[in-house]
Amino acid sequence: MKSIPLGSIYACLFSRGDGTFHWAIVIPKPDGECMKYHAVSDDKPWRYVCASDNLQKDIRVCVVVKLGSFANRTYKEIDEFLKQIPIETPPDDLPQRFTCRIWFKEAIRVLNKRGVIRCTSVNSLETELRMYGEEHWRLTELGSPPKLYDSDYSC
Repeated sequence: MKSIPLGSIYACLFSRGDGTFHWAIVIPKPDGECMKYHAVSDDKPWRYVCASDNLQKDIRVCVVVKLGSFANRTYKEIDEFLKQIPIETPPDDLPQRFTCRIWFKEAIRVLNKRGVIRCTSVNSLETELRMYGEEHWRLTELGSPPKLYDSDYSC
């Protein structure tokens, strides 16, 4: 996988090998790694994690979708916004149970409210990302590099 272009914020879907995905927000860093913001469970209770990650070495990266510019913001500032999200299903997503996808959708709402991105429809963005992932996950499982897209619902 070639490096993700700097200066933007992205949605990243990681293939689970069965047509489902782990959902995260990533921001490339100058050193070639990315800051990765996501909710994880790992056989433990759900929790928020912000950490540097080398996506170039992660064979599960399926699709990376540009959400907007990362100008005039810091990684820490994004972390401060996102770590405030409760680890529970927000009212807009009830009655669905909490997952990384539900956390991702709320993160998009928070980033939109904070002016980091402009998302015209969180549900349309979710549908778009799922469509891209479903188109590419089998190729990911065969070793193909991830596909890079621009979102039609966020800038």
